[in-house]
Amino acid sequence: MKISTKFYLSFWIMIVFLIGVGIIAVFQVHSLYKLTNQFKDYSELTSYLGDNAQIKTVMTNKNAVHNAHINIVKTFNRIKEVAILKGSEDLGAAKKAIFSYEDEIEQAFDTIEKHFSGDKQKLDKVKKLFEQWKSLRNIVIALQEQGKVDEALDLIFKGQGAQHIADLEKAVEKLHHFMDQEADTFLDRTQSAVLNALWVSIAMVIVLLLGGWIVFAVSHNNMKNVTLALGIADAVATGNLSDHFECDAKTETGQLLQTLDTMQARLMKSSHEVENMETHLHELEEENRIIEKEKHIAEEEKRIAEKALRQNKALDKVFGSFLNDEKEAGEQDDTGEEGEYLEEDIIEDFFA
Repeated sequence: MKISTKFYLSFWIMIVFLIGVGIIAVFQVHSLYKLTNQFKDYSELTSYLGDNAQIKTVMTNKNAVHNAHINIVKTFNRIKEVAILKGSEDLGAAKKAIFSYEDEIEQAFDTIEKHFSGDKQKLDKVKKLFEQWKSLRNIVIALQEQGKVDEALDLIFKGQGAQHIADLEKAVEKLHHFMDQEADTFLDRTQSAVLNALWVSIAMVIVLLLGGWIVFAVSHNNMKNVTLALGIADAVATGNLSDHFECDAKTETGQLLQTLDTMQARLMKSSHEVENMETHLHELEEENRIIEKEKHIAEEEKRIAEKALRQNKALDKVFGSFLNDEKEAGEQDDTGEEGEYLEEDIIEDFFA
């Protein structure tokens, strides 16, 4: 695999990783946003939250108080209806409804008591007033069964019953208000978490962009240095040693490039020295050739001179023998002048 491919592959792996982290952060923001919007819908919220104990406790208590308050109001309305009823059949249905409402109220109190984290006195006060209410409810039903409708009406609307109902409603409202405050506190925390998650997402986007830019810059710089190193190596391999490369020696890659550049400079120097030596050798070879040529010419001249000398010696020998013969022949003649004349004539005739 090429170095460039490795660099770009690592770059895109980093980008994908950062994108994955950013998507997770965005998903968390969406979850918190959905949680905030669903805060008042307990049934949907609890199924969405799953096993988150803290959130579920807050919503369970809030929902239980809400249900208790509704059923208390329904119970009061029913007992008021009982006070004005005439027939026994309607009274039985009303009693059955009241008991059903009270069972739901007690179940709500049990749920609140299991998860209640506030001032227990508030809850105990509501439960105590509710237990006292049961006695009042029994009295109203008994008066109605005895046909004492006016007394039952006075007890519910004017007397002790009316005051007790008002106290119970007030205590339940305080408890409800307390649970609303607790829920609002959690809502504020949720909104704060949403905001924090949003800032985290923004930071992740910034980190993503910045990280991508850094990775690209580093990869590009490394690729530039590697390309430069490959260029130096190629120049060394092809014998092109005339170029000089500038690089930053503070990094490992820069030190490598500087080493290659130094090697290239040394190779260039060595190449020049070899070229100079080669030129000098050519000059020496030329001088040697000239000397050999001159030596050959001298030997040729020597050979010619020796040959001429041998020829001259041979001629001298021939001439000497010939002249001696002629001289001897001339001495045999009667007169000496004629002999001298013949010797000179012979010499002239030989060189003619």
